[in-house]
Amino acid sequence: MFSPQFFGYEKEIANRLRELEANVSLHDERPSNTFFIKVLIRIKPHLLKKWIINYYNRILNKNTKEFDYVFFFKGETAIPEVINLIKISQPNAKVILYLIDSIANYPHLATSLHLFHKILSFDTTDALNYKSLDFRPLFYLNEYSTIQPANSIANIDILFIGTIHSDRWRFLEDIKHQAEREKLTIYYYLYFQSPIIFFIKKIFNKQYRTIPITDARFNSLSKPKVLELIGRSKVIIDIQHPKQSGLTIRSIEVFGARRKLITTNSNIEGYDLFNKNNICVIDRLNPIIDLRFVKSEPVKEDSIIFNKYSLDSWLKDVFFAS
Repeated sequence: MFSPQFFGYEKEIANRLRELEANVSLHDERPSNTFFIKVLIRIKPHLLKKWIINYYNRILNKNTKEFDYVFFFKGETAIPEVINLIKISQPNAKVILYLIDSIANYPHLATSLHLFHKILSFDTTDALNYKSLDFRPLFYLNEYSTIQPANSIANIDILFIGTIHSDRWRFLEDIKHQAEREKLTIYYYLYFQSPIIFFIKKIFNKQYRTIPITDARFNSLSKPKVLELIGRSKVIIDIQHPKQSGLTIRSIEVFGARRKLITTNSNIEGYDLFNKNNICVIDRLNPIIDLRFVKSEPVKEDSIIFNKYSLDSWLKDVFFAS
């Protein structure tokens, strides 16, 4: 399995596969996780091609096992040369790619798609535009489904946990002002990948200049802390990247936790998990809080649909569905 560091989800997938008695060898798909290298992989991956190839060669040369599957979770370094190396090293393995980002954000991936045996994507638009992609939404971890009902433990009306990018801060500021006027309790955890990114945004983007340094967080929250905060909340805000149409993993975690969701992603109305009593789609440019939605109790989900979005169901679709 090859994956970037993705808030620990790659380890959750690998560990669950091991619990299901699979032999898993997990590797970071990036040769390095420095800020500079992450940026280059996104915008100029050809400059790192030789380094990426050498990195994968070292991993493959150390391996002495034959695998049934080689799995890429995101696949941002899955350039054609790498996939061909893997096929030579593991000629009997099925090479699978699951896309957790839009191809618009990593256009170089389009040159590798024909080399995979199977490709799944969380993004509805990409699944429509590329015939080789199967649409499969993301998942919630089992721990989210065990969170207690909101009416017994919630003391936060509105919660946001996430990376600050694009227009997120402007949107959250609008929501915050409304929440304060309505005397709603609100909690934001504003994550930035590094202090460098934070200060660059404050210098070159006026939208970020009003963010106090004391509100910026440079360490991602642990899973227990995320679970605790969601458990204490009635409604969670989700703001998808403007270039993505698929549901974020946060929105599906909220569904798994049986909490109410406010989201900017109108595509969610086409999903089988959509219930207007539990999910409120809000205008990205002019967000208005619906107080009745925030204060009303959530409606119980259909059990078949609920189970469909679990990690185990996702794993079955990735590895075993035709």
